[in-house]
Amino acid sequence: MTFNIRYGRANDGENSWEYRKNLVFDVIRDSECDFIGMQEAMVFQIEEILEQIENGELDVDQLAEKVKQASVLLKICRGKLFDTEKEIERILKEMDNGVAPDENL
Repeated sequence: MTFNIRYGRANDGENSWEYRKNLVFDVIRDSECDFIGMQEAMVFQIEEILEQIENGELDVDQLAEKVKQASVLLKICRGKLFDTEKEIERILKEMDNGVAPDENL
């Protein structure tokens, strides 16, 4: 399994590592994978995850189910983002052509 940990020092507000690391720990704890490949992980993030595993707080065998759940949510979100992007493009095109956007939206 691969897991995009995301850059740990990004100024992401409520999405910063400090706020999302427990979700990462939960996903890893609840999975059933044998191997984890991490993308964009910084050393301190990997060390925190390893510490959780070594302390028995994360069960690597449970990670797959959480990842499966996350992938379903990602598919839903991607679909909604795609639909929203198309709608925004339509509205912007109408505005460029001098047509007022549909007020019924």
